[in-house]
Amino acid sequence: MFPKELKFTIEYIRKNYQYENINITVTTNGFLLDENIIKYFLKNNIRLTVSLHYYPIFSSKESYFSHSIHELRFNKVSENIKKVASILKEDTFYVNFVVTTENINNLY
Repeated sequence: MFPKELKFTIEYIRKNYQYENINITVTTNGFLLDENIIKYFLKNNIRLTVSLHYYPIFSSKESYFSHSIHELRFNKVSENIKKVASILKEDTFYVNFVVTTENINNLY
């Protein structure tokens, strides 16, 4: 399913700023990416950034259920990152993440 708001926004930018030298970049947490969205980005020359927020290692303060949900989300986003990397062209796909004092020891 392609989010209609996303398509509307991209088409709005293309229509209203057609004479400007504008590159469109979409930033997402990557959870809802599917092949249709990725191919739309490729077809329309849209850059994509996935902001990786879900780390598989968490503090002992979190419940097992909370940890399991985070791990499932992280795994889904990881799968989507691999899917995007296999479809989009070089220099159109980026992954970013935030480093804080709370997560620095859990990055790998």
